[in-house]
Amino acid sequence: HDTTLGRVLFNEMLPEDFPYVNEVLNKKAVSRVLARIFNNYGAETTALTADRIKDLALEHATRAALSTGMDDYPELTDLDEVITEGDDKVTQIADQYDQGLITNEERYKLTVKTWRDVDARVTDEVKNSMAELDTSTAVLANSGARGSVDNIKQAAAMIGIQVAALGRAIELPVRHSFKHGMTPLEAFVVTRGSRFGAVSTALKTADSGYLTRR
Repeated sequence: HDTTLGRVLFNEMLPEDFPYVNEVLNKKAVSRVLARIFNNYGAETTALTADRIKDLALEHATRAALSTGMDDYPELTDLDEVITEGDDKVTQIADQYDQGLITNEERYKLTVKTWRDVDARVTDEVKNSMAELDTSTAVLANSGARGSVDNIKQAAAMIGIQVAALGRAIELPVRHSFKHGMTPLEAFVVTRGSRFGAVSTALKTADSGYLTRR
């Protein structure tokens, strides 16, 4: 069978009679391998194997010295069209509200849903373009080591809907990305989202600590 040097090195870390693993080893795949080792060899062997994999990974990650630059992020060609479609739909929703066909709360919910749909479509396009890329950013995201497609979408395509401090979505989406820069108003909206993220992280940590002690 065809294989790669990285897979050979990885398999050397596994128990001697373990079947050869010949697949792309992202985070989930490594978890599956360790689960099989746990079921067949027990906790002690699993712990030793995980330790060996960790040492191998740290050594080669240091040598690889993965970095990232602006050119590593994909450019979406039809982004403007997707955003224009979203704008048209939101205009129709506003017209329906002006005519008294829907309530203000319905208008808000439909507007947020429209931009979330746009966001999901852009995320899918970024995901598809990432699958074809062989940049350090693609390696980091596809492996599950650091960041996700959503992070790359925010960096390269559009930041999207942000959530205010009380957990309610702000209906004005951030149409630009960190790579291309934001308008002053968009930058202000993003600070609200960032603050919400920081606050909820702190609260979640306290909550989970309390539950653990209980």
